Amino acid sequence: MTSQMPDKLKIKNKTRDIWGLPLHSYFEENDIINRFQIRSFHTGCYRGYFADWELIENKLFLTGLKANTGNLNLIGIKEIFNTNEDKVFAEWFTGIMVNEVEGSEVFLFGFLPEFDKHYDYHFKNGILDKVIEYEHYKPVTEYTYEEFMRKHYPT
Repeated sequence: MTSQMPDKLKIKNKTRDIWGLPLHSYFEENDIINRFQIRSFHTGCYRGYFADWELIENKLFLTGLKANTGNLNLIGIKEIFNTNEDKVFAEWFTGIMVNEVEGSEVFLFGFLPEFDKHYDYHFKNGILDKVIEYEHYKPVTEYTYEEFMRKHYPT
């Protein structure tokens, strides 16, 4: 299987690749794929869309979206969410997003890569609940949002 393009997550001034599909449950619950006829971009993006996310305070926002409705006709947040806003609070998302620790080794095999070090971001209804740091697949440290920001994104 071809490695898949990840979404992006911005925290403060750093943007990282993330693995996980925060839009998946929203698309399923609202039949978005069928309603908008979203199609694969290419073998590196079978899902037919990619998204940009931002953590603002402890809330997850969708800040960019490109979805292919065929022949590279792209639609975004405004069409899918029927809004004039540039970002949408991801209140529907309860789950985990994964990203590598800066400087870790990444091995890509299909959609979910393997890392020697990574973070799991745990969300409940779009709110960051906790972050778990892993090293060689073993949990090393569990942070609250505040602890994680103080350690990794000091002001």
